[in-house]
Amino acid sequence: MKKNVIFPVIFTLISFLTGTILFLLGIFDFWENKIYDHRMNFASRFTYPSDDICFIGVDQRSIDSALKEFGYSWPWPRSAYAKIIDYLSEGNADSIAFDVLFTEPSVYGKEDDESFAVSSKNSDMTIQAMFVSPENEKALFPIPQIKNSASLIGNITSSKDSDDIIRRVRVSRQFDGKEYPFLAFAPLLLGENSVEDGINEIKSNIPLRKDGTVLLRYNGSIDRYAHYSAYDILKSYDDYLNGKEPLIPPENFEGSVVFFLLYAPGLYDICATPVSKVYPGSGVHITALDNYLQNNFIKEIPKPLSIFYLFFCSLLASFLILILKRQSSYKLNLFFSCIFTVLGPVLIIFLGYALFCKSIFIQIASPVFCFLFSLLEALFYSYATE
Repeated sequence: MKKNVIFPVIFTLISFLTGTILFLLGIFDFWENKIYDHRMNFASRFTYPSDDICFIGVDQRSIDSALKEFGYSWPWPRSAYAKIIDYLSEGNADSIAFDVLFTEPSVYGKEDDESFAVSSKNSDMTIQAMFVSPENEKALFPIPQIKNSASLIGNITSSKDSDDIIRRVRVSRQFDGKEYPFLAFAPLLLGENSVEDGINEIKSNIPLRKDGTVLLRYNGSIDRYAHYSAYDILKSYDDYLNGKEPLIPPENFEGSVVFFLLYAPGLYDICATPVSKVYPGSGVHITALDNYLQNNFIKEIPKPLSIFYLFFCSLLASFLILILKRQSSYKLNLFFSCIFTVLGPVLIIFLGYALFCKSIFIQIASPVFCFLFSLLEALFYSYATE
């Protein structure tokens, strides 16, 4: 083998092995996560939220107006939630998932809980939430009346990465020998004879990672989805019963999956996501269901293919030295060196962003490292032997 080929091969192997070891050890994870989040923000502008999903939020206006109009002080009586369920039933909504934990009896008395339970039972589409503590594996369930009246119980326990950012979710979680679906996927299981079979079917239709999670593709702010103030729903229901034209017709919810959440400052669950450090936790459930309905979960390139990509980047940079060595002009050699040093990483970054817009995740930090390391080796050898 000729000398001008041996050294590029050596450079390729050195940069490839170094980059692969660092990649497998997770050395690039911090930077890769930052680049991942930037890509998510960039790609979110090219998404279109599902028209089949909407949410009803208890915002500050709802709290203030409900006190003035209905005399509801906070916390609201659960009969208010019963009215919302009844109105959605009139509109033939597919389901309503409460991202609220009703773990304590109502302060308004037992009858208040019963009214909520009756509406929930009659609707045959109400989903309640439970939470499993990651620290001690203890679970919080709704009180018995509300739990037993729900058509399904969904888990709201999140799956955070090491930097406390939610980039992925689990389809389900087991507790006390029973499997509970993530709240996002619970609407898909209504009417199923076997929840476990339904969960397995969902898993078979999505790009699950080895750890049992799936990467989310966020659509930016959850306000991009159709959303309604809880007070407007209560007022519309009141007008509907009194024969008046409601502000929000019940037909608006026909065939919709509705999430109910607390949306007033200081009330809602705040989490960090790639698109915002202050993001409503309910948005994670909305995003996960949207990804399933539109089949646009982020698909990660398999690790063997990622490693081959590192080898290709190392090889490409090293063999550029063959081109440079053939240049007799020093100025021309220097010109091409600068071009390759900039152009290589730019192309790797462009490919990473372009694929991400198509919901495909490929590494950027480690391939750029391998390319630059290999190129610098080649350039150093070239100038040292000039």
